[in-house]
Amino acid sequence: MHQRKRHKPSSDPDQNKMSSPSRQELELDYATTSATSSRSSNLSDKEGIKHFPSLSPICITWTNASLYVLSGCSQPLIMALLKEAGVADASCQAYMLFYYLFPASFVLPVILNNDWPRRSTILKACGIATWDILSTSMNYTGASLAGPTIFAIIYSSVTIWTAVFSQIFLGRIMSFWQWLAVLGVFAGLTLTATDSLTLGKDVAKGSFLVMIGSAMHALTYVMSEAIMTLGDDKLSIFQNTGIQGTVAAVAFIFWQLIYTLPHFETKVWE
Repeated sequence: MHQRKRHKPSSDPDQNKMSSPSRQELELDYATTSATSSRSSNLSDKEGIKHFPSLSPICITWTNASLYVLSGCSQPLIMALLKEAGVADASCQAYMLFYYLFPASFVLPVILNNDWPRRSTILKACGIATWDILSTSMNYTGASLAGPTIFAIIYSSVTIWTAVFSQIFLGRIMSFWQWLAVLGVFAGLTLTATDSLTLGKDVAKGSFLVMIGSAMHALTYVMSEAIMTLGDDKLSIFQNTGIQGTVAAVAFIFWQLIYTLPHFETKVWE
């Protein structure tokens, strides 16, 4: 009878190591990979549940617009309270220092990331900041003289001035009804200015300052938009806000040192 031949294991130790252990290693690697991918997918699903959905651009726009309107309504009221408390002397401009400190903090991401634009662009932003210092100082000095009601009426013309300057300098096109609204607002401002003449010298002076300051402040918006959207070397939002805020904050800190502190007893403390 013929007996079946049995395959004997190879006597070569290297060949024995390469046969069975290699299959075990492949099976172990496959099991490890499957478990890892399963674990990572479960983790990503859990993390996806924790993440909040991103806000839509419309929601962000309406939120910013609401905060802008809220700040515009609250600032003249705060100015009136500060004036009654005796800490809003127009010559000291102490409140303007705090007005610009928060925008100045936006320069920190620019410094940390070393994300600086050209020197000429920085100088343009500094020029816009200087213009904004003049306009904002005129507005809130006028608010302290004219009162919150007249200030709110006149300062609302900033939107109209911005539309007019955008038409002139940025080439924006306004419709007939938009121009009609502009004329209506200017007619209301004329009536407000005429009526303020009968309310006293300080009110008339404050109304005049707010009128000029509102137009200048509107031009600040147009110039800021131009420096962020036109040309090859544009500024980002953080760069523009940080540079302008820093320039204004430094200017008002310097004013507090050379004027407010020497007159602190008479202008603020008393």
